[in-house]
Amino acid sequence: MIWNKDFIKQKLYKIILMSFTVLFVKMVFAQSPSTFSYQGIAMDAAGQTIINDDLNLKICLTDAMLNGNTIYCETHESQTSDIGLFDVEIGGGNVINGSFDNVNWGNGSFFLQIEMDTEGGNNFIYVGTVQLLSVPYALYAKEAASGPRGIRGPSGAPGQSGTWGPPGGPGSYGPPGQPGQQGPPGLQGPQGTADSPGPEGPPGEPGPADGPQGPRGVPGAPGPPGIAGPPGPAGPPGPMGPAGPRGPGGGVPGPQGAPGAPGPRGASGPPGPPGASGCMGAPGPPGAPGIDELPSTNIVPENPIEGTIYLDDGTNRTDGKTGLRYFDGTNWIDF
Repeated sequence: MIWNKDFIKQKLYKIILMSFTVLFVKMVFAQSPSTFSYQGIAMDAAGQTIINDDLNLKICLTDAMLNGNTIYCETHESQTSDIGLFDVEIGGGNVINGSFDNVNWGNGSFFLQIEMDTEGGNNFIYVGTVQLLSVPYALYAKEAASGPRGIRGPSGAPGQSGTWGPPGGPGSYGPPGQPGQQGPPGLQGPQGTADSPGPEGPPGEPGPADGPQGPRGVPGAPGPPGIAGPPGPAGPPGPMGPAGPRGPGGGVPGPQGAPGAPGPRGASGPPGPPGASGCMGAPGPPGAPGIDELPSTNIVPENPIEGTIYLDDGTNRTDGKTGLRYFDGTNWIDF
């Protein structure tokens, strides 16, 4: 971004920049002479606006931008506002020399030479000079004799559009928005694999022989039939005797056999229902504040005119630091 202030001069004391704006002419037709208002913004050598402070001004009317003849001089005691703005009535100050009422506004161009003392004293420091444009003609028209009204001339061609002013700085961040709704729960992860069965343990020790009879074991498989002996002679059948008591069971059952090898793994069951969603995480830290200043550049403006200022990122400055650079008509000067 480039600022063009053709009226800024290289006077770097306690005042370095001044905004000159002649706003309007205030005609007073009673006892007091005619005056016009002058406003400006006072800044110190560090570029900071001087706010709510006493300010003395010495304002001289000359006939040239540089080394002109002084036509009229006066001083003003003023005070800056909370934005550094001051306002004085030229023609209504403490006269040093000349007469404001006797200025011949129809005789050529006029310039305002401004000097300031930010301490409220009389140690004035030169700030700059600006040309008066429409104000002298308004004062001259008040004093000139009235003649017959002439025929209205044709309308002049429209003037060229002025240059765009510098864009405003970025606005402040708005308040944080409301937290959004909780998202749906995520998908359930795959089911883990089951542990394989451990190795078979050794068989236990057999119990004592004289212990109580254990439960009847599973009948074993029938053994193979023995070899048939030769048939004996058939005797006569004897009478059938009474049935004898039932004999005791077999011997002590043997130890239980080892379990068989495990069968093949069955098919996996269906997936279980999704688990509950986790808690919302803590909010992240606030972001860094935005930048509220002029953007810097490493490109020197082409074809500059006297009073051109831009913010250099240190590439073209002798100290290598970010700062303002000012063109005095011949050379670039680092602020």
